[in-house]
Amino acid sequence: MSRQEGETWLSCLIQEILERLAEKDTKNTSAALRWQRIQASIQSGETVFCEAAGGLGLDPYQIADDEAEFIEKSEELFSNDALVEFVSGADNVDRSSLLNWVERMASERSMSYRLANLRPAVDEVAKIALPKAGERAWALGYRRARAMRRHLDLQQHHRFSSFKDLAQYLGAGRSFNLAPKVDGIHALRRERPDGIHIHLRNHGDSSEAKATHLFSMARAVGDAACFPEQALSSVNRLQNAYRQAAGRAFAAEFLAPIDEIRSMQKDKRDIFSIADEFSVSPAVIERQIENQDRIAQACGAF
Repeated sequence: MSRQEGETWLSCLIQEILERLAEKDTKNTSAALRWQRIQASIQSGETVFCEAAGGLGLDPYQIADDEAEFIEKSEELFSNDALVEFVSGADNVDRSSLLNWVERMASERSMSYRLANLRPAVDEVAKIALPKAGERAWALGYRRARAMRRHLDLQQHHRFSSFKDLAQYLGAGRSFNLAPKVDGIHALRRERPDGIHIHLRNHGDSSEAKATHLFSMARAVGDAACFPEQALSSVNRLQNAYRQAAGRAFAAEFLAPIDEIRSMQKDKRDIFSIADEFSVSPAVIERQIENQDRIAQACGAF
């Protein structure tokens, strides 16, 4: 069921319940009032604000001033689903610090975060793997990962050893590096006239952090490949949000193609050695193996 179909079904259900209550002289209930407000918000263009508030588990009609201010300031930076996912990912973090970080990165004028070859690659990928109406997030991510690898002429055995390795492959200069630490975001993808810039949040120096940096970098590349029209978007910890799910699927298949994983399994390699080979976490390899049927289903043409 698509989102639109789900919303239509739910709207019909709510309307039917309210009509039955009205027939029994049960009118002007709080449910009826909330439904009127929801309908009004759709017509007035407040839908995205309401969705963003809902992403934080808040009632948009009974929201504290500081919460509303955070959403409104975020609206000045992000739009549509990118706004909703950014706000939803800011639950239980210092939102002021997060917003300041995004504003600072969004106004960064240096070339240190620029990937010169990414925008041309994204444009070509959009032609190779055309959009499909109602496509599941994972299918979009897997398809565009295959298309990106094809466009970049990456051999199946090609490995990216680090985020810098991937960044430089996509045209980053030697100065490309991590952005300062902050909670609530893994990366910020920004469109500028000179190309796409990716601000990758620093997670530290541990081996786990290094794997996170590479995977987050690939997710940001995937966000650009899957949603090329967006000017500013975030990569964060949300699990079920559409953009985040598409980016994760892209990153997994782009960094560790399932066909190469299968080949390594035939050579009796275990999950940990395979993960080490691809510079990703063992969880990425496990998910690839679990989702191999989905990948095949999505990438039949690739």
